[in-house]
Amino acid sequence: MVEISLVVSKIFRKGFQRRNDFYLLCDFASQDMLALELVAKAIAIYKKRWAIEEVHRQMQQNMKWENMRLGSYQGPKNLNALMALALFFIYMSKKYIAKFAAKFLK
Repeated sequence: MVEISLVVSKIFRKGFQRRNDFYLLCDFASQDMLALELVAKAIAIYKKRWAIEEVHRQMQQNMKWENMRLGSYQGPKNLNALMALALFFIYMSKKYIAKFAAKFLK
């Protein structure tokens, strides 16, 4: 049995609700969190998920995968995996760029 929490998010601007509600079901390991902590953690995790979705959308648009006609599914599946690994490497290497630049001046 798994305990879950429902987080309902509403966006307000100048006293008026701007968008429809959206719901997040969370199964965090610690159920002893305060309600505000639970909401903050759920929203923070959702923001990370949304950033990943934006990267996938950008990859599809830049590579024009929507217009591609496929003979098989395996090729684009492998290409997508390699692109995701390359993007992960690029984003994770940002913290090392200054060190590389100092050692390799040209």
